[in-house]
Amino acid sequence: MCPRSLSPFSWVDCNFAREVLYAPSSQPFLIAGSGTLGWDQVASNLVEPGESCLVLNSGYFGDSFTDCLTTYGAIVD
Repeated sequence: MCPRSLSPFSWVDCNFAREVLYAPSSQPFLIAGSGTLGWDQVASNLVEPGESCLVLNSGYFGDSFTDCLTTYGAIVD
């Protein structure tokens, strides 16, 4: 990454993030956004089209996560 893009986040201890995530050689990224952006990242990176997923749904957020997963081709139960 470009050092200029990291300077606003210099207060973040990346080594701590690596330890917490059990990923000592990885590069953590800070991404600003809503919780649904997090869902979108999970769906786009971890779910393959046609893959089965289980969502424990108890209302609005479960419905929204189901919609997000189906957008990426998941079969949601």
